Amino acid sequence: MTETKGRILIVDDDPEMQGIVADSLQAVGYQTEGAGSGEEALEGLIGNLEDPPGLIITDFEMPGMNGTDLIDELRKAEGLANIPVILLTSYRVEPSVLEALEGVFYLRKPPSLRDLRAAVETGLLQGFRQSNL
Repeated sequence: MTETKGRILIVDDDPEMQGIVADSLQAVGYQTEGAGSGEEALEGLIGNLEDPPGLIITDFEMPGMNGTDLIDELRKAEGLANIPVILLTSYRVEPSVLEALEGVFYLRKPPSLRDLRAAVETGLLQGFRQSNL
């Protein structure tokens, strides 16, 4: 049995993409949870502040609360502001948007397994460092 490396929340309105990301991370020992929208993710996170995930992977373009809106809400919420985030999108994101999302990793869909896993490792390490400051 593979040792669990950490818990990751995957937020994507596309169940197939959510499954692809979850499967690739579970294969190397991560525990994953899913949410189909930004609203669902935020509600679940706020309802479980005592045990937040170590990292959030969110789609950029979703109906309702999109990925950048979710990130904005996380940054305002006590207990959630320092969770590292990876933003996934099939669209080109303007550099000004990325600059405004300081500290957020950005990957194009579909990400290569190598890039996804490297971003997750880096994000979890970043989160670990912030929690130990």
